[in-house]
Amino acid sequence: KCLQKLTGALERFISSGGKVDKLDRDAILGNPDNATGDIATFIESLQEVIKTAESNIETGQEYTVLELHRDLKKCYTEDVFEHEILKKMKISQRLDRILG
Repeated sequence: KCLQKLTGALERFISSGGKVDKLDRDAILGNPDNATGDIATFIESLQEVIKTAESNIETGQEYTVLELHRDLKKCYTEDVFEHEILKKMKISQRLDRILG
């Protein structure tokens, strides 16, 4: 049940352009439908994490918090945002808020 809430929150994060809640004024991902470059790669990676989590929900397979955190971190650290440290930090902070 917790994982279902999380996948929903991650999907809203993508569709809102990178906002977690009303406290976030700027959509750090811009328009997700027109994403290009690193942002498009990040969104695709995040969608893969969501699919993995949903698959684990369906099969009853365990997906630990550590595994989830590792997989989310890979989305914005591996081969993306190498020269955009501020964007990487904002994404990290917002995903951490989702994880609670």
